[in-house]
Amino acid sequence: MHSTHDRRGFIVKTGAALIGGIGILGTGQAAQASTASSVNAAGDSSLPPLAVRLANQSGNTITLAWDPPPNYDLKAYTITVSDNGTGECFGAKSGVTMKRLRSGMTHELTVVYKENPVINPNPQTSAPSQPVRVALPPAADTVPPAAPMNARVVFDPNIISWNLFWDESTDDVTPQADLQYDIVFDNGLSSYDVPMGQSVYAESGFIRAVDSAGNRSALSNHWTS
Repeated sequence: MHSTHDRRGFIVKTGAALIGGIGILGTGQAAQASTASSVNAAGDSSLPPLAVRLANQSGNTITLAWDPPPNYDLKAYTITVSDNGTGECFGAKSGVTMKRLRSGMTHELTVVYKENPVINPNPQTSAPSQPVRVALPPAADTVPPAAPMNARVVFDPNIISWNLFWDESTDDVTPQADLQYDIVFDNGLSSYDVPMGQSVYAESGFIRAVDSAGNRSALSNHWTS
């Protein structure tokens, strides 16, 4: 299955759902909509916050949804999601699926969108959304997988593509074939459940392994394309 990187920062898998992008939205727990003031930290009121809701939850994998920012396709916004105040992943036009979040903690999730600096040399950033809080019960398994090793980018001349590989990890509970692998970019944002051989272009970062309980390994060695 071929994958490409959207220039706004999230990975699109042809014929499948988005990694770090919108997943299948279902009926979920009660929504927590954003009703905060539209004035952001810089005092600019032109980019109001998104109304973010919890659309679906299955174990420690959740889907957030929101209405697209105004003029989304024209503005080419970058959308980012923070978890307890720290940047976690990119979002897509109307939502994001966050796979295998850490168990045994409450995740306070907020969403911000920003204008593309290529289109607007003085890009504006929205106010953060009202937080959506998801409390995950503790898991019996608290030991993270071993860190992936030998992360590397290999050029494939047949499709003119740089592809990302690594040595697979092991875990004391989750079978090796069921481990999830995430890209963690240099800016700290992640793309979830990345397949071996993922195509990358002008990017760099690390690989981490995640077991079924959401325990995250240490990061791999640094790779660059």
